[in-house]
Amino acid sequence: MSGHSKWAKIKHQKGADDLKKGQLFSKFSSIIALAARDGADLSMNAKLRVVVDKAKASGMTKDAITRAINRGSGALGGNSIEEIKLEAYGPNGSGILVVCATDNKNRTIAKVRNTLTKNNLKPADSGSVLWMFEEVGQIEIDKSLFNETLELQFIEMGAKDIVEEDDLVYIITEAKDLAEVKNLVEKEVKVNDFALVFRHTQGVELSDNDKEKLNKAIDEIEENDDVIDVYTNVLW
Repeated sequence: MSGHSKWAKIKHQKGADDLKKGQLFSKFSSIIALAARDGADLSMNAKLRVVVDKAKASGMTKDAITRAINRGSGALGGNSIEEIKLEAYGPNGSGILVVCATDNKNRTIAKVRNTLTKNNLKPADSGSVLWMFEEVGQIEIDKSLFNETLELQFIEMGAKDIVEEDDLVYIITEAKDLAEVKNLVEKEVKVNDFALVFRHTQGVELSDNDKEKLNKAIDEIEENDDVIDVYTNVLW
């Protein structure tokens, strides 16, 4: 539903080794720093509050979170971190959105575009793919816990959409409402995961062979430390 997502792939991994944890915390640090550009006060910055909650749940230390916030808010000085979105076309006109956090924009763009080209994906002009997606809040719960009564409650809480996929249910919110709705949902049912994501507004079908090639390309893109997430509008 929300497209291919790095966090969707890693959130359920248990007993990750130190290297994987280090990579995860490094990405969280970048995401926190990005969010902190709009203010270091969690009570006033809903986006920062969401990513800090996720970082804490992953086991990231309080000191590391504080350093990331200070880095993003400018308290530590040094090169500022910025978010960039790189766009590309895949098979059958599918859209690929690569979200990065970097203190060296030229380096990141060059590396990501090189990986795209190497995997026969066509880099696209800014905005030519982004329109296929919308940024929303996404809350994940087990489908076994879901019922019609909860559905009505979630709508009253502020859900703009509820999507069932396999054994999971995704509660979709406006991006600005994610933290508030997530806290309300947690009072009724266990939340597996929550995040701000780019959800495609129209999906594209691919052959199994093209899906396999695209998935391999996305895995390679995600190896770049500056890449914090990758989305497509492919219907997996």
